Amino acid sequence: MTSKQTEYEYDEGGKEEVSEEEMKQTVHGISTDDEFDEYERQREKDSAYIKFEDGDRKILRFPHKPPVREASTKYPGTFNWVFNDVVQPSVSTDLKKWSTSGKTSAKVVKEIRQNNHTLEITREGTGNNTKYHIRVAKGK
Repeated sequence: MTSKQTEYEYDEGGKEEVSEEEMKQTVHGISTDDEFDEYERQREKDSAYIKFEDGDRKILRFPHKPPVREASTKYPGTFNWVFNDVVQPSVSTDLKKWSTSGKTSAKVVKEIRQNNHTLEITREGTGNNTKYHIRVAKGK
C-alpha cells in the first residue's frame, strides 16, 4: 500500500486499497480541497474568538483600548487578558475577541500605545509552552 492509499474494510470483511482521490468521492460527487478550505474559513469567520494553532501567522487589527482581565477557563486559578473588538482583515470585518497571557498582552499593548494597531502575530508551541511573536504588520 502506498502512502497515498488507505485500507478500506467492507462489511463482508474483505479489504481493498483505495487511493486518496477515491476517498474524496461521496454519494453526491467529489469533494475538493477547496470545499474543505471554505469550510475552515467559514468556521473561523463564525467564531466569536480568534484562535491560533502552533505555527499560525495572522494579521490582526486592534482598537485603541486595553484588554480586559478574565479568569481562565482552561487553566483554573489563572487569568487571561482579552482584547475585544479585534479584526482579522483576511477573514472578515467582524469584531472578535482574542484571549492571551499577561506577557503577550503587554507586548500588544506596547504596540497599541505607539499607535501600531495592525500587528502580525505568530504562534509558536502548544499548551504552556506557547509563545507569540508580535511585530508591526508590513505596510501598516
